[in-house]
Amino acid sequence: MKHTARLLYIVVALVLAGCSAGPASAAREWYKANLEMNGSAILARTCQAQQLAVQEAGLLVSAIMLMPQMLGIDLGMDDINSSLSNLKFHVVSSTDTQAIVQVTGELEFAVLAFAQQVPVSERALMVKEDGQWKWCGLP
Repeated sequence: MKHTARLLYIVVALVLAGCSAGPASAAREWYKANLEMNGSAILARTCQAQQLAVQEAGLLVSAIMLMPQMLGIDLGMDDINSSLSNLKFHVVSSTDTQAIVQVTGELEFAVLAFAQQVPVSERALMVKEDGQWKWCGLP
Protein backbone atom coordinates (compact mmCIF):
# COMPACT_ATOMS: atom_id res chain seq x y z
CA MET A 1 0.00 0.00 0.00
CA LYS A 2 2.83 2.36 0.86
CA HIS A 3 4.48 1.77 -2.54
CA THR A 4 1.17 2.25 -4.35
CA ALA A 5 0.62 5.63 -2.69
CA ARG A 6 4.16 6.70 -3.53
CA LEU A 7 3.74 5.59 -7.17
CA LEU A 8 0.41 7.42 -7.40
CA TYR A 9 2.05 10.58 -6.01
CA ILE A 10 4.82 10.39 -8.62
CA VAL A 11 2.35 9.84 -11.48
CA VAL A 12 0.18 12.78 -10.37
CA ALA A 13 3.25 15.02 -10.06
CA LEU A 14 4.41 14.08 -13.56
CA VAL A 15 0.95 14.68 -15.04
CA LEU A 16 0.66 18.08 -13.35
CA ALA A 17 4.15 19.06 -14.49
CA GLY A 18 3.20 18.18 -18.05
CA CYS A 19 0.06 20.29 -17.82
CA SER A 20 1.89 23.52 -17.07
CA ALA A 21 2.89 25.08 -20.35
CA GLY A 22 6.46 26.24 -20.60
CA PRO A 23 7.50 29.46 -22.33
CA ALA A 24 8.03 27.82 -25.76
CA SER A 25 4.58 26.21 -25.87
CA ALA A 26 3.00 29.41 -24.51
CA ALA A 27 4.68 31.36 -27.31
CA ARG A 28 3.33 28.84 -29.84
CA GLU A 29 -0.19 29.29 -28.41
CA TRP A 30 0.12 33.09 -28.66
CA TYR A 31 1.19 32.87 -32.32
CA LYS A 32 -1.63 30.38 -33.00
CA ALA A 33 -4.21 32.72 -31.46
CA ASN A 34 -2.94 35.50 -33.71
CA LEU A 35 -3.18 33.36 -36.84
CA GLU A 36 -6.73 32.41 -35.87
CA MET A 37 -7.49 36.08 -35.13
CA ASN A 38 -8.94 35.04 -31.79
CA GLY A 39 -8.88 38.31 -29.84
CA SER A 40 -9.86 36.89 -26.47
CA ALA A 41 -7.22 34.14 -26.70
CA ILE A 42 -4.60 36.69 -27.77
CA LEU A 43 -5.34 38.89 -24.75
CA ALA A 44 -5.40 35.90 -22.39
CA ARG A 45 -1.89 35.00 -23.59
CA THR A 46 -0.52 38.58 -23.53
CA CYS A 47 1.15 40.16 -20.49
CA GLN A 48 -0.49 43.12 -18.78
CA ALA A 49 2.16 45.58 -20.02
CA GLN A 50 1.32 44.81 -23.68
CA GLN A 51 -2.48 44.56 -23.44
CA LEU A 52 -3.22 48.06 -24.79
CA ALA A 53 -0.75 47.78 -27.69
CA VAL A 54 -2.21 44.40 -28.69
CA GLN A 55 -5.77 45.77 -28.53
CA GLU A 56 -4.82 48.74 -30.72
CA ALA A 57 -3.13 46.43 -33.24
CA GLY A 58 -6.25 44.24 -33.20
CA LEU A 59 -8.43 47.23 -34.09
CA LEU A 60 -6.17 48.03 -37.03
CA VAL A 61 -6.22 44.43 -38.29
CA SER A 62 -10.01 44.31 -37.91
CA ALA A 63 -10.37 47.49 -39.96
CA ILE A 64 -8.12 46.08 -42.68
CA MET A 65 -10.16 42.85 -42.72
CA LEU A 66 -13.31 44.91 -43.40
CA MET A 67 -11.86 46.53 -46.53
CA PRO A 68 -12.70 43.65 -48.94
CA GLN A 69 -16.33 43.78 -47.80
CA MET A 70 -16.46 47.51 -48.51
CA LEU A 71 -15.27 46.71 -52.04
CA GLY A 72 -17.97 44.08 -52.46
CA ILE A 73 -15.63 41.11 -52.08
CA ASP A 74 -17.00 38.34 -49.91
CA LEU A 75 -13.93 37.34 -47.92
CA GLY A 76 -14.44 35.54 -44.63
CA MET A 77 -12.24 33.70 -42.17
CA ASP A 78 -12.98 30.45 -44.01
CA ASP A 79 -11.14 31.91 -47.02
CA ILE A 80 -7.96 32.45 -44.99
CA ASN A 81 -5.79 29.47 -44.14
CA SER A 82 -2.61 29.61 -42.12
CA SER A 83 -0.23 27.24 -40.45
CA LEU A 84 2.58 27.52 -37.97
CA SER A 85 3.54 23.86 -38.32
CA ASN A 86 6.86 24.87 -39.91
CA LEU A 87 7.77 27.20 -37.03
CA LYS A 88 10.10 26.08 -34.26
CA PHE A 89 9.95 27.56 -30.76
CA HIS A 90 13.14 27.24 -28.72
CA VAL A 91 13.89 28.70 -25.28
CA VAL A 92 17.15 30.67 -25.55
CA SER A 93 17.33 31.88 -21.95
CA SER A 94 15.07 31.55 -18.95
CA THR A 95 14.60 32.52 -15.32
CA ASP A 96 11.67 31.74 -13.04
CA THR A 97 9.73 34.76 -14.34
CA GLN A 98 11.12 35.60 -17.80
CA ALA A 99 12.21 33.73 -20.89
CA ILE A 100 13.41 34.53 -24.38
CA VAL A 101 11.95 32.22 -27.03
CA GLN A 102 13.55 32.05 -30.48
CA VAL A 103 10.96 31.56 -33.23
CA THR A 104 12.32 30.33 -36.57
CA GLY A 105 10.98 28.70 -39.70
CA GLU A 106 8.30 29.57 -42.21
CA LEU A 107 4.82 30.87 -41.63
CA GLU A 108 2.41 29.62 -44.26
CA PHE A 109 -0.77 31.39 -45.21
CA ALA A 110 -3.24 31.42 -48.08
CA VAL A 111 -6.03 33.82 -48.96
CA LEU A 112 -8.30 32.50 -51.71
CA ALA A 113 -5.89 31.56 -54.56
CA PHE A 114 -2.90 33.46 -53.14
CA ALA A 115 -0.47 31.42 -51.04
CA GLN A 116 2.79 32.48 -49.50
CA GLN A 117 5.46 31.26 -47.13
CA VAL A 118 7.04 33.96 -44.99
CA PRO A 119 10.40 33.32 -43.31
CA VAL A 120 10.36 34.03 -39.58
CA SER A 121 13.33 34.63 -37.32
CA GLU A 122 12.51 36.59 -34.19
CA ARG A 123 12.68 36.40 -30.45
CA ALA A 124 9.71 36.71 -28.13
CA LEU A 125 9.89 37.91 -24.54
CA MET A 126 7.75 35.68 -22.36
CA VAL A 127 6.92 36.58 -18.76
CA LYS A 128 5.21 34.59 -16.06
CA GLU A 129 2.10 36.36 -14.74
CA ASP A 130 -0.48 34.75 -12.48
CA GLY A 131 1.30 31.42 -12.86
CA GLN A 132 1.12 31.42 -16.68
CA TRP A 133 3.68 32.24 -19.36
CA LYS A 134 2.51 35.14 -21.51
CA TRP A 135 3.88 36.95 -24.56
CA CYS A 136 5.27 40.37 -23.60
CA GLY A 137 6.76 41.83 -26.76
CA LEU A 138 10.06 41.50 -28.55
CA PRO A 139 13.22 41.76 -26.42
